[in-house]
Amino acid sequence: MVNSRLTGLAAAAALATGLAATSAGAVTVVSDGDSVNIGPGLETTFIGDVKDASGGAGMFEVTFNSSTAAGAEARVSILEGVASTFEDLTMAWVGEDGTEISSASVAPVVTSLSTMFMDPDSLSQSLVFSWTDSLVNVGFDFEVEVSPIPVPAAGLLLLTGIAGLGAIRSRRKAAAAV
Repeated sequence: MVNSRLTGLAAAAALATGLAATSAGAVTVVSDGDSVNIGPGLETTFIGDVKDASGGAGMFEVTFNSSTAAGAEARVSILEGVASTFEDLTMAWVGEDGTEISSASVAPVVTSLSTMFMDPDSLSQSLVFSWTDSLVNVGFDFEVEVSPIPVPAAGLLLLTGIAGLGAIRSRRKAAAAV
């Protein structure tokens, strides 16, 4: 009887944990020209749908503004058939001053491109997709994952722990000498 109650409680706890993890993983849909904020307590996953209704050359841009140091990775999933409908398709992370931080040509299946929001002068960056030609009414999806960079306080905590171990060792040596 007690064992079945414990099993029931464990199952309820596992279900609650699973639901909490699921509800925290919300996704934000971004559109061309959007500006979104990233940082502690804010969304971490963004998806976009790039469509070119008119054909020809084009560009799609989303700006990410970070309140703290963070890392971001843009992943583009594009099928072979769709990739061939865009000519010279590239994605790039661009700083506030227009300087290209990193770029990559988009190839079929998956292309990834990472950036870091570290420098106080580059806490705002844009993800830009551009192409020189495309067919009418074609498009592709992309996803951006944002992850926090560990705070320097963690390093300070580590150093404090190492210093504490050194102090304990010194006391043991002093006690052994007496």
